[in-house]
Formats: sequence, C-alpha cells, structure tokens
Amino acid sequence: MSEPLVAADRLRIVFDDFEAVRDVSLSVADGEVVTLVGPSGCGKSSVLRALAGLETPAVGSVTRRPSTRLSFVFQDAALLPWLTVLGNTTLPLRLKGGVDEDRARAALGRVGLADRPNAFPSQLSGGMRMRVSIARALVSQPNLLLMDEPFAALDELRRFDLAKLVRDIAQSDRLAVIFVTHSVFEACFMSDRVLVMTPGPGRIADEIGIESTGVRGAAFRESSVFAQASSAVSTALRAVVGDHAS
Repeated sequence: MSEPLVAADRLRIVFDDFEAVRDVSLSVADGEVVTLVGPSGCGKSSVLRALAGLETPAVGSVTRRPSTRLSFVFQDAALLPWLTVLGNTTLPLRLKGGVDEDRARAALGRVGLADRPNAFPSQLSGGMRMRVSIARALVSQPNLLLMDEPFAALDELRRFDLAKLVRDIAQSDRLAVIFVTHSVFEACFMSDRVLVMTPGPGRIADEIGIESTGVRGAAFRESSVFAQASSAVSTALRAVVGDHAS
C-alpha cells in the first residue's frame, strides 16, 4: 500500500481547559474523498484545521507527504468584495508572487463561471460565490482539498450540484478531499469513506466505506448502495448520540 497523502496519529486538541478532540487517527490516500460527520461541537472542524496546520494538537501528530499541495475551502466563501471574480481567483497566485490569469480563467471554467470573470461578489448568488471560492482553491493546483461545511448555507439543489462538481473534479484530477458536513446524504453522495465522530471530546467511532464505480449523479442517489450507506451512517450517528445521552 502506498504512503498516505496525509495522516493524523492520536490527535488530542485542547482549547484552554476544553478538550475538543481525543485520540483521533486517520489517513487519506491520493484521490480519496473522506468525510467527517458528527453532532455539533464534536471537533470535526478542529481535526480539519489540525490537518491543515492551522491548529497545533496538544498530543499526537499530523504528517503530510512532502509533495502535498493543500487548499482550504471554508464555510463562508470569504471573497474580497472590492475584487472581481477573476481577482479573487488569482489571489493565491498573487500572494505567491505571480499572476497567471489563464490558469485562473481555466479554474473558473471548471466551476461553471467562465462567463463571469468581471463580476463582483455582490452581483453573485450564494452558490456562485462558493463556486468562486472553489475556483480560488483549485487555482493553486492542489492534490489535497480540505472543505469545512462549504455548502451549509445553500439550498438542497445547489448543495447537490456543488457536491457533484467537487466529486467529479476529485475523480478527474485524482484530488484527495477531506470534507466536513452535518448532512448524511451529502456525505454518502460524495465520499469513498465516512468517518463518524462522537460528541466532544470527539473520537472516531465508526467508518463506513461506500463502494461504487463510475460518475456519481442523480441515479446514484436512487441506488441501493447509496441507501445502504445512508442508513449505516444514520445508524452510527444515532448510536454515538445515544451513548452520549445515556
């Protein structure tokens, strides 16, 4: 088996006297889509931030392959209102000391915004703003994409469209994705594996693999594989919440 692209070993994350995460270990391979689900406050975002190097665990370690190129998409699109769509998309390149507008336009084309490079964020819908955020993440040509509930504020149809977009890009680019969501259906649609976390301090209580071939679309959401995975994840979530409540 090849070396994981990113791995966490026995993470414990503490904020002041509050223990957010306890003994979390996971690994993600090239091209794999892995989703963290769990009740609010279970430490999903803390794990994601630790994997990105934005949080330092009190115990444990995160290792990334030296060739890892990482991008992060947050819940808020966080676009700069005074920059155009193209300006926001080129921002990571500017911060690295160069601008490649052709690469940025190509990234916008991949998210369906090739015709809106000169628009400003205020002229876009919430779904379009998130597409710009995804394009901005892709312009650095990452092989690891971390996404923290990026579709939470969108309606169901737009969530499905963007979930399919990210899944398709992950497959075509062999892009590893670690995704955080509260939606069981979103997790099962996008993922190769779903990791279920307990209420805080969060631990990984269960792992559900989702076997499927080909491009995932509307037909996959009507398949027995999707139904079985959704049922398994829902059952695992009920189990961890029930254990906590008792």
